[in-house]
Amino acid sequence: MRHFEKLLARICAPIGRHRLFVFGAKKKSVCTMFEKEGRTLRESSVKGNQNPLPYEKKCSIVLSFSTVKRTVCFELFVTFVCCNQTDKAMIKVGDRFPDILGTDQDGNEIRRDDYKGRKVALYFYPKDNTSGCTAEACSLRDGYAELRAAGYEIIGVSRDSAKSHRNFREKYELPFPLIVDTDVQLNEHFGVWVEKSMYGRKYMGTERTTFLADEEGVVMRIIRGKEVNTKDHANQILNG
Repeated sequence: MRHFEKLLARICAPIGRHRLFVFGAKKKSVCTMFEKEGRTLRESSVKGNQNPLPYEKKCSIVLSFSTVKRTVCFELFVTFVCCNQTDKAMIKVGDRFPDILGTDQDGNEIRRDDYKGRKVALYFYPKDNTSGCTAEACSLRDGYAELRAAGYEIIGVSRDSAKSHRNFREKYELPFPLIVDTDVQLNEHFGVWVEKSMYGRKYMGTERTTFLADEEGVVMRIIRGKEVNTKDHANQILNG
């Protein structure tokens, strides 16, 4: 089972948080569900072909295990079921930031109360070192002094690793922390982990979004998707 879990983790790593329904070729009436939470796969038994969520991707996988005496080969039918946006928590204007936001590129825990008395611009972006995300980060860097003078602290969030964040900050001399959200839990909590489409291919990803909170951590404005002006985002926050 350990090898099986490692293989599933490798297959599912790019998908983010999801449920796996695994059907044995001979016993399709009973399946094993693996729910990925961070890097942990938890096994539980469920009955029947449960398929409660609308977004899914089906495929089959052939697994082969070798032992001293024999090689075992069998086929699994796998359904990836991603959470529907309507089933997730979504932070709205008037809601409060969660107590713990996550950890930054250096492993420091970032909490809401760390910024009590200061306004916060928490911005979610898809990926380090891409053109739009770099332009957005550099705009916030260049306007950082003005933003702080207006009472704002800046926090970035993406799925990238701590190492990627450290390199991104160093390369562009970013003065604000970047939260590591590899398991997309913060993305999901804020409702920015959404289905996207490119050249007819559907996939899950981060919707570029900035949440502006007041001195008590209560959201007072949201700038979402195409509304975000990546090249002039600092002024967009200041003059919105």
